Amino acid sequence: MRNRYFLLLDMATLPLAVYLAYLLRLEELDLARYGGGLVLFTALVLIATLVAFSATGVYSRYWRYASVEEMLLLAGDLLMVVFVAGVITLLVAPWLPGGGSFPRSIPIIFYFLGLTVTAMPRFAMRLAARSTSGFRAREEGNGRPPQSVLVMGAGDAGALIVRELQNNPHLGLDPVGFLDDDLAKHDARIHGVPVLGARSDIHEMVRKFNVTQIIIAMPTAP
Repeated sequence: MRNRYFLLLDMATLPLAVYLAYLLRLEELDLARYGGGLVLFTALVLIATLVAFSATGVYSRYWRYASVEEMLLLAGDLLMVVFVAGVITLLVAPWLPGGGSFPRSIPIIFYFLGLTVTAMPRFAMRLAARSTSGFRAREEGNGRPPQSVLVMGAGDAGALIVRELQNNPHLGLDPVGFLDDDLAKHDARIHGVPVLGARSDIHEMVRKFNVTQIIIAMPTAP
């Protein structure tokens, strides 16, 4: 998939999210009373989304590597979209032909629905790409069992190394655990990998997990 397909999905699903927001708020939509505000709010949402997503680079992102940063970007953009579209609709709706009623809770309800319909396809692609790459890497490994490794250091560097090993199974290295002298990190999990103990536990963990390598992920260590 390329970003033009995400653009088409956004333009198709955001009006649906607006409609669902009205249904959740009103239970039964009276088009004679609320139709003008619904059409205006939907049109403003589509225009503002296109402008905001284009300006902040949402449509130029490579969603195969989506992360928390991309989620925050979507959330921030949609918050701005909802604010602009909601304020304009509240001001303009009463002046529409026949009058237009616009419940003030619609923007709030729509925000969560809109975030769902825009984020789900993108992160579904992220999960699919990760699953596919993992399967392909295992196929390329020719069935050889991976080597068990420990990562010394459960900080940013250690987390980065574990993520890299998990994303590239063809390297043949399976991170079975972290070791860190910070007691506060013991028994925690980072990317699903447990912090097993401290440096003093190296010999025990090597025997327990049949470890063949220890990766030192401590940039400040001598």
